[in-house]
Amino acid sequence: MNRSMSFVLLMLSASACSEARSVQDAGFTLDMGSSTLDSGSTGSDLGARDAGRDSSTAGGDMGAVADLGMGVDAGTALDAGAPPSVEGLVINEVRAQGDDWIELYNASSGAISLAGLQITDSSAPGSPALDHTTTFPAGLTIESGAYFVVVADLGTETRDGLQVDCLSGALPTCVEASYGISKTEGDELFVLGPDNAVLVSATYPPNAVIDGQSWARLPDGTGDFAAGNPTPGAANAAP
Repeated sequence: MNRSMSFVLLMLSASACSEARSVQDAGFTLDMGSSTLDSGSTGSDLGARDAGRDSSTAGGDMGAVADLGMGVDAGTALDAGAPPSVEGLVINEVRAQGDDWIELYNASSGAISLAGLQITDSSAPGSPALDHTTTFPAGLTIESGAYFVVVADLGTETRDGLQVDCLSGALPTCVEASYGISKTEGDELFVLGPDNAVLVSATYPPNAVIDGQSWARLPDGTGDFAAGNPTPGAANAAP
């Protein structure tokens, strides 16, 4: 191999390493397994490419990498496994006698999407029961400062999807769950992501309240749980 060709290959290799570093700094991951160098390129070709490249932008870096024959592994640039954001979502009130239900509240300043999330009780201490989760339907959101209720303990009469005229007309909409909440033994409640990761949880202690009361956050939405007056879909109140 003559000296001229060796010099060209050395320059191409140095340029490729520089471009890879530039693209990685811009937040992209390069698939170096697909890197190729065209030994037929000339020094003048490389100079023309370098002259036309805007190294101050990621777009210019990506164009130069394409010229060098390098493939970009875009699949690693996004974190598709990130859990949904439910910051501000709380289990706000629970009733475990008569009509069992679970109230959710959005304490954040923006809407929270429930679509695809699940709610369930426990199969063992600290462990969500995955065999009878209720999945929230597509398009369901809770606006800031709003409530949403899951009506529980419906067994085989449980219906899928968003329901209307719930709790004998007390609520305009709800979703239904087959499982009940044990008043005497206590229970744990979990909001899960689509991958079953626990996002929100709350504990209902054994015999937490007397008949006619609910287990509610006081003050509403932010406080610790205490005995409350049942207010499904509305602000919590002391008995």
